[in-house]
Amino acid sequence: MVAENEPGMASYELPLNDDDAELISVSKAVTESAPLPHAMLVQNAVWFCRLRWAIIVIFGVFGVLSLFPGFLTHIGLRTDTRWALIVAGLLTLANLYFLKRVRNAEATAVKSAQKDLLIQIVLDLLILTVVVHYVGHLETYIALAYLFHIVLACIFFTRVQSFLVTALATALYLACVTLEAAQILTPTGILPSSPIATGYSRISGIHFVNLLGMISVWFGIWYLSSYLSQLLRKRDRELAVTNLRLENAQKEKTAHMLRTTHELKAPFAAIQANTQLLL
Repeated sequence: MVAENEPGMASYELPLNDDDAELISVSKAVTESAPLPHAMLVQNAVWFCRLRWAIIVIFGVFGVLSLFPGFLTHIGLRTDTRWALIVAGLLTLANLYFLKRVRNAEATAVKSAQKDLLIQIVLDLLILTVVVHYVGHLETYIALAYLFHIVLACIFFTRVQSFLVTALATALYLACVTLEAAQILTPTGILPSSPIATGYSRISGIHFVNLLGMISVWFGIWYLSSYLSQLLRKRDRELAVTNLRLENAQKEKTAHMLRTTHELKAPFAAIQANTQLLL
């Protein structure tokens, strides 16, 4: 225990044992690149599955509306929305599988839990690309849904991994747009004014500029989200190290009080004995 002499204040630096010092050195070394703890990864996987149930309900309701074409026509939508039922079914099967994996997650390693989350996000991106095709990326803002997975990737994974997820989302979206522009995929949409009726004559320079702007926004949000997530992880590890130091300080304080009490016990006992003898 070393004391630093300063005016009006005395501070002490408590020595750490070998295990604690090694833990702190490892924590500082992996501050920027380490994944989340295993328990937090499992908790995020459960939350992700619960959120997916809400999405499944939305697609299920939208698909059921295809059975009532008069209602869809009344609110200004196309009547062919049976694809939403197929999407809801696929998401349901996937969610049941992921929930089964989460139940056995306690016996898995961190890499396995991280892999499960990555598979969930990749599968969601693939299904989202199908949804973007059927909903229509020119008339709606459905392509902004990619941002949810980009932000979640920044929270769940390291910065490099979240960048790869962002690049994958961009590649899938560009593939959808390119295949429709090349008429390999028939353009469709949920609005009557979708390109399914007008072809791609509406695509012009403004659409190209909007496409580049949207992708730029995606990577901008990735940069900000990953940077903030990195700062939060660094702060969490610093707090963990600080908490470890406080626990060691409390143990050292308790041990010091016990030693002091033990060392003072014998002199006080001798003083008490001499006092009784004198009396």
